[in-house]
Amino acid sequence: MNYYLPMLPANIKKEDAKSVLKSQKLYMVFVLLGMAVTLGVVDYFIRPKIFGLYNDMGVKIPIITETLFRYALAGVGGLVILAGYILSTNFMDTRFEATLLKYKDGEMIKIRELWQRDVEWAVMLALGLGVGFLVVAIIMPIYSLTNSF
Repeated sequence: MNYYLPMLPANIKKEDAKSVLKSQKLYMVFVLLGMAVTLGVVDYFIRPKIFGLYNDMGVKIPIITETLFRYALAGVGGLVILAGYILSTNFMDTRFEATLLKYKDGEMIKIRELWQRDVEWAVMLALGLGVGFLVVAIIMPIYSLTNSF
């Protein structure tokens, strides 16, 4: 059986528990790759327009905006590497296997005992910080630029 995040049951047989770990890993990889694509699109399509806007108005580009675009490709690469690391390593498997050892074959396990929330929270925190940084680096400077004229 293959389970996906929105459709996870409350309990699962021990034999089917590996699919929970696989689903959690795929979910985190999907989020990280989505962040990488968003950052790449912003760098490729938005950066030239923002730099052109500031140059046309004769205003210096804010340091936070410059920093975002200076390190955008490194951020994309880092997110892709992190997603590959999550898929290719077993850093999450140790605790997962330890939890499974507590149960007998055929026994039902509560999903929340298997779900590794701390890893998921770390990815969600990174997503929130990334979105916040994009807002501060792109939207706020444009807002203040348009209000100054």
